[in-house]
Amino acid sequence: MIQLNMPSIKRDTVNHQTVITARVLALMLIGVSVLFSHFAVADDGVLVIRPANEHFEQVLHGMESELEGEVGVYDVIVDKKTEVASLYKEVQERQPSAMVLMGNHSLSLYTKLQEKYRAENIPPAVAVAAVFADWVMASKPGKDRVTGILYEIPAVTGLVTLRSISQKEIKRVGMLYRKGMEGMVENNTRFCKLEGIELIPMEVKEADIKKPKRFKKLLKKLSKNSLDALWITNDSVLLRPELVVKAWVPFLSKFDKSVLVGVETLIGSNLNIGNLGVFPDHNDLGTQTASILFELLDQEWDFSERSNQYDQPISVKKHLNLKISKQRKIGLHESRFSQLDEVLEQ
Repeated sequence: MIQLNMPSIKRDTVNHQTVITARVLALMLIGVSVLFSHFAVADDGVLVIRPANEHFEQVLHGMESELEGEVGVYDVIVDKKTEVASLYKEVQERQPSAMVLMGNHSLSLYTKLQEKYRAENIPPAVAVAAVFADWVMASKPGKDRVTGILYEIPAVTGLVTLRSISQKEIKRVGMLYRKGMEGMVENNTRFCKLEGIELIPMEVKEADIKKPKRFKKLLKKLSKNSLDALWITNDSVLLRPELVVKAWVPFLSKFDKSVLVGVETLIGSNLNIGNLGVFPDHNDLGTQTASILFELLDQEWDFSERSNQYDQPISVKKHLNLKISKQRKIGLHESRFSQLDEVLEQ
């Protein structure tokens, strides 16, 4: 607040008009100060687009804690009914320097925004907590104006942990993938090879995805490759509810090996899918997002040097479902559980 230092004057000699003028001037200066303060935040504001979700709230909290008012944050909740026009209205009203896109639905809305309002200067964006964001954006409108953080933890991170706590060797690990994701498979195969782990990938055809019975047969075929474990990627198409209920769950009910997953929900005992889950720390994802925003702020929001670049998560959480492990008769070194963040026994 601006304070005006007025000279000391005896009350009986004060000119009434002088007092009024001084008060008006003080109020004007305070108003101008508040106005410019508002503009300072708005000039460096970011528009967060996200569905209502506990994990996204954790990312937002981590991001806001790090930014601490240095960059204004406008939080917009979206859902399946949100129209591109309403998102465009938010952009027009807020005039953000950049956008933060949490989750794949937000990423989809952004690409539609770029496509529909191609002639206008839609702000660049940071994608976070979106599955295969780099692959999704590879051929989408506005791809050169997006950077971000990958949501997938490389398979080798979880497999090395699994190997450490397992009494049996982990040398051959099976996985399913869709056409177009060969690059991801190659990267993970290379990383695993460095640790002496062989990744056994099997492509899933479109026809297999549409019919759960065919998908289940494919899982059985994959399991016949002398596997020591199975890795399930965060592919929502391969994990759509019908496939989970009619293929994954029935197959895994008879599978007696470890299953590594990349999302927390898939290690729940009620699903009986993964017994080890390795996924990003969502609060730290927010901190990492803030670091990218500070970097871009220093570059005056010029995304050219970060265009199409996606960082790996800096921090992960490792959860083991001990109940599922025991049901599958998987021998574990409990003395090594200290390297895990949580052990679920229910």
